[in-house]
Amino acid sequence: MTTEELVPWLQSWLQACQDCFQHRLLFAGLQGSHQRGEAEADSDVDLVVILDDLHVSDLKIYRDLLNTLPPVRACGFLAGQQELQHWIRSDLFQFYYDTRPLYGDIQSLQKLFTYQDIRQAIHIGACNLYHAACHSYVFDEPAPALAALYKTSFFLLQAHVFLQTGRYVSTKRALLDVLAGEDRSILQTCLEKERLPFLPAEQVDSAYQQLIAWAGALICTYGQA
Repeated sequence: MTTEELVPWLQSWLQACQDCFQHRLLFAGLQGSHQRGEAEADSDVDLVVILDDLHVSDLKIYRDLLNTLPPVRACGFLAGQQELQHWIRSDLFQFYYDTRPLYGDIQSLQKLFTYQDIRQAIHIGACNLYHAACHSYVFDEPAPALAALYKTSFFLLQAHVFLQTGRYVSTKRALLDVLAGEDRSILQTCLEKERLPFLPAEQVDSAYQQLIAWAGALICTYGQA
């Protein structure tokens, strides 16, 4: 389903959320590739729902609500208002900038994260990427895991560029235009994800070496006090 084809589905979803939760629905939004206009036929639809507070009964209502709509690959984030306001601040940067409001707003989140929180987000993300790359090479099928690993680099580069320029670049193509050197090479490979599972063994090794070295450099840079 393309992003354009998704529009009527989102309208039905939002109306269903409003009907079910009424005044308790504080925010509804869209994240991910559909929000960025980069969705492919098999892309998930990343939905955000924030209620005044959240209970298991609300999860059941929401699950049943989704089952009344035409099937899509829905996923996403649900939370109560207070929990979101006290969420780990290094996560809130990406959450805030990657969410398109469809109902309500999340402007209050912007004041909750700082420069240091964004640095921490990059540091944590780079550590996770480094570990995942090492783990995948040893314990998984290395080539098929590459696309997911390179996808992670996109979010790290978004935050890295934001700290350098104060500008949040939302799409991969636009971000590529402002990158140079190894950063650009990493994102260029991310954009060529279809070929990654079929790389010959020596190119798989080179890709893992690139990812591990790049993530390692970010760890050392952003891990400094």
